[in-house]
Amino acid sequence: MKKLTSISFWLLFTLSMAAIVFTSCSKKDSKGDPSIAATGISLDKTTLSLAIGEEYTFTATVTPDNATDKTVTWTSSDASKATINNGKVTAVATGTVTITATVGDKTVTCTVTVSPTRIAVTGIALDKTTLFLTVGGTYTLSATVSPVNATDKTVTWTSSDATKATVANGKVIGVAAGTVTITAKAGDKTATCIVTLQPAAVIALPTIVTATATQITSNSAVLGGEITSNGGGSITSRGVCYSETDPNPTIAGSITTITTSNSIFSFTLNGLSATKTYFVRAYATNSKGTGYGEVISFTTPALAPVTGVVIGGVTWATSNVASPGTFASTESSAGLLYQWNRITGWNTTELLIAPTVQEPYRQWDTSSSASSSWSSSYDPCPLGWRMPTTQELQSLVSKYKEYVYRNGVMGHTFGEGNAEIFLPVPGYRSDINQGILLGGAIQTGTQSIYWTSEQSTVDKANIMTLYKEGPMMSTIQKASGGSCRCVAK
Repeated sequence: MKKLTSISFWLLFTLSMAAIVFTSCSKKDSKGDPSIAATGISLDKTTLSLAIGEEYTFTATVTPDNATDKTVTWTSSDASKATINNGKVTAVATGTVTITATVGDKTVTCTVTVSPTRIAVTGIALDKTTLFLTVGGTYTLSATVSPVNATDKTVTWTSSDATKATVANGKVIGVAAGTVTITAKAGDKTATCIVTLQPAAVIALPTIVTATATQITSNSAVLGGEITSNGGGSITSRGVCYSETDPNPTIAGSITTITTSNSIFSFTLNGLSATKTYFVRAYATNSKGTGYGEVISFTTPALAPVTGVVIGGVTWATSNVASPGTFASTESSAGLLYQWNRITGWNTTELLIAPTVQEPYRQWDTSSSASSSWSSSYDPCPLGWRMPTTQELQSLVSKYKEYVYRNGVMGHTFGEGNAEIFLPVPGYRSDINQGILLGGAIQTGTQSIYWTSEQSTVDKANIMTLYKEGPMMSTIQKASGGSCRCVAK
């Protein structure tokens, strides 16, 4: 009996301990592993454009990757414009819709814009199908997408070999010699252009010839040059450099730059000093550098002596102005004809002003000087002399003597007693079309005009007109060409 009781005790003890262990395990298993909540969600697109009837399936990414529940729910803010089903959005009608993806308490949205039914691209064409470029050169291809109302006319550009030519937005840049295919694509349509790249031209210095100095006076000379080769590059500057001391003048010294693009050019250089020797050479510049013509030299003559005939208290020159800064050699010489307030002299013998081999761009200036008086910068009188005022020329008219011929030249005399000057009548050049071109010589040998230094209106200046019957004060267009008789300063 005692033995049975002992066995019963140990059996009861063992069962009790098993129950405790089972209860403990059951409590532990009822708690389970703790769940991992989603902390975020993102979409592969935050904005999307679709045409009616088009679809797109979003890719949603839930974080962390080991979240317990990664189920995503989808909603549309307006199912009449776009529906969403398990991430697939379908465009229904035009407008804007917000698609929302939710996981747990986290959301993300995408704005979907629905446009009318998409019109597909049916073709694309380029303005060139073949193109020749030098290395370093550029050309911008133009693409035409059809139809004109295609929904998406975006053009993408590619080069078959970017080591030879690159392309961006249609602009092709040559990189190295060879052949490249440039492709333009719109929708599923393509167009190509075969580009042949040639080595860049070798640029040399320009070559230029220095023109001989002409119409040399004590303070001016006509200079110029002719560009005989641009060296394979564009001429960016041209003109003449000069010096009194440097026998090889350069553009680092005194220069006059010509703005014309003509290969042959000339101009009047003013402000020179009397009895000085000047070294001159023409120049032209391109990307390679500056090329120079041969050096020429000339010496300005001495100043014209300030002598003349005093009439009415004014000292008058005894001959007309010839080239700027010089007097004609005799009192009966015609000299040159000048437009008012301009320093270019024109001859009296040529019927029409027309281009010559030496001056291919020579032509009459039909505009009127805007100045109200003859500027000293454009005064053709020699140093020490100037153009007369209206009052001075009017006073000379009051001293008129007679119509005479001297040395076979028609003219008029003015003066007091033995103080007398002779004014020839070489004609003048017209500023209007009177059956001839502008600048044509008229009234040769029968009528002339002599300028004053003052204007009468914005487009006319005061003059003395010489007729066979005698002189008369009048006005004429500034663009006409007349004679100049100077007075002493």
